[in-house]
Amino acid sequence: MAANEIAHQVIKEEGNIQIREYETSVTAEVQVKSSREEAPGKAFRTLFNFISGKNTSSQKISMTTPVSQKEHENGVWTISFYMPNEMSLEDIPKPKDTTIKIEEVKSRKMISIRFSGRSTDSNIFKHEKELRKYLKKNKLKFKDKPIYAFYNAPFIPWFLRRNEVLFELI
Repeated sequence: MAANEIAHQVIKEEGNIQIREYETSVTAEVQVKSSREEAPGKAFRTLFNFISGKNTSSQKISMTTPVSQKEHENGVWTISFYMPNEMSLEDIPKPKDTTIKIEEVKSRKMISIRFSGRSTDSNIFKHEKELRKYLKKNKLKFKDKPIYAFYNAPFIPWFLRRNEVLFELI
């Protein structure tokens, strides 16, 4: 994936946990009904085609990390690609594929835990539990739907991959 990362500032860092202030950003999103592990694969090609020029302007858009994943009700997942930091909502071409939604994500404060390895349920949920413990210990209020973030292409060796679990702080 690309070297560009969604714009943010680190406010506090403690080991592999960071509190960050994110700038307003724009995402291209697809919702799929699937297991957590299968959802990114089902949405990836659709989103990749969009940024590769299959949009109303035939405009190619740089990949920005992370690719994120958030669960809704009944096994529905939103998979999101972030648009480059310099692009506003008005700059994004319209998708040809009607399953893609373009959304503006307002600035927000997030807490993350960073870890390497495969994006298996056991690895993700282990770190989610660790982050929840940190939140409780530090009496931080947060929205209870985690976001799972993935920063590397599949060909990157598993032990070098960067993954995160994030919660929005309130």
